[in-house]
Amino acid sequence: MFGAASGAVLPSIGITTGNCFCGLVGAGRREYTMMGDTVNLAARLMQHANGDVIVDHNTYVESVKHINYDIREAIFVKGKKSSVPIFSPDPERNTLTSMNLVKDLKYIPLVGRAAEIENFTNTLSEHLSFFDSNNLKWKYQIDPSSPKPQKRVIHLTGDVGIGKSKLGDEFINIACRSTPKLLVVTGEAQENDKYCFNPWIPIILNLTGVLATKLANEKIQ
Repeated sequence: MFGAASGAVLPSIGITTGNCFCGLVGAGRREYTMMGDTVNLAARLMQHANGDVIVDHNTYVESVKHINYDIREAIFVKGKKSSVPIFSPDPERNTLTSMNLVKDLKYIPLVGRAAEIENFTNTLSEHLSFFDSNNLKWKYQIDPSSPKPQKRVIHLTGDVGIGKSKLGDEFINIACRSTPKLLVVTGEAQENDKYCFNPWIPIILNLTGVLATKLANEKIQ
């Protein structure tokens, strides 16, 4: 949808939560798709969004602890006999800090990879053992005779599709839930990156508090 004044493209988004079919359909030429009432409702909400974001009641219930919503007037959509309650995120009240998307989210641990997870957990615990949580300082900063922690790097390598990204996500989940609380930042190198500093862009933006909407291809001086 185009904005009447500026001519800018305004995306209309409908979000629903629920069960649906996901898989191959069709005879002859088959395609991978998603079907069901949940998918259909998302499409109907998108049609009513008018350059905004609309979510259904299930999505509202699952995310209201982390996102501030405006309650909108219920609407009638095709395929529903009764009106549908809808909600929209309030951009004025939602920030990266207020949403706090890491804390209190439902955590589902990774199945398998026990040896790798144990290795990472032990390494993290050993490193944090050098930190004084009460004084929020490294122990050597309080007592010069205490040993300094060694710098650690964990390198994941393996064939494509073996699950390196998922395992990396699990490491991040473990670090986010550790005590003392850690500042966890991530960066990702895209294939055929032209500049070697690209993986550092999201890290620097997070550390400096710059919103992720800043153009990632800008050169950071």
